[in-house]
Amino acid sequence: MAKKTSFLKYSEDLEKEVRIMDRFFSINFNTVRATSPAVSYETMPFNVKVCSIHMEVAPHGSLKDMLTKAGGTLPENVIGYCIFQVLEGLRDLHQHGYVHCDLKPENILIFPSYAHEDLCELKLGDFGSAKEPNGPDPVDGGLVEKFGVILRPTCEKSNAPVNNRLFSRASPGILGAVDD
Repeated sequence: MAKKTSFLKYSEDLEKEVRIMDRFFSINFNTVRATSPAVSYETMPFNVKVCSIHMEVAPHGSLKDMLTKAGGTLPENVIGYCIFQVLEGLRDLHQHGYVHCDLKPENILIFPSYAHEDLCELKLGDFGSAKEPNGPDPVDGGLVEKFGVILRPTCEKSNAPVNNRLFSRASPGILGAVDD
C-alpha cells in the first residue's frame, strides 16, 4: 500500500482525494483506489501535525518514470495505447461530473494488466485539485454534449491550440514525443 502524507492544513485536499477514489472504487474505472476509506491524522516529531491517505501501489511507477526510462520518446503504438486509457479514465470522471485539473505524467500511474492482450493498465491519480460535481467549487454546465462527444473541461482558461503532435500548452509533454 502507498501512503501519501501532507501537512494538516491540506487535510481537505486529502479528504477530497479519498472521497473521489472511494466514489469510483467499486466501478471498473481507470482511477487509483484508496485502500482505506478515511484520512489518518498523526503528530510527527517536533509537534508537526500531518494527515495521510493510503492507496494501492503502482508497481511500475508513473508515466513520467516510463518516459524518463525511455529517454523521453515512446513508440507511436505505445503512445496511442496510453492516450486511449487516459481518455477512458477522463471520460469516466467527466460522465460523473468530476474534472481532474492536474493531469500530468506523474499523475498517470502504471499497473500490471491481467488481460493477456494488454501491455499494462494506466490509472489516474492525485485528485487533490479535482473539481467535484457537488463540491464547494463545482464545474459549470455539462461535460458531455448531447451527441456524447467528450469536451475538454479546463481548470485554467487556455486558448492554446493543439499542435500536430496531439499536445497542448495546457498539458505540455503529457505523453512525450512521437517517434517519426
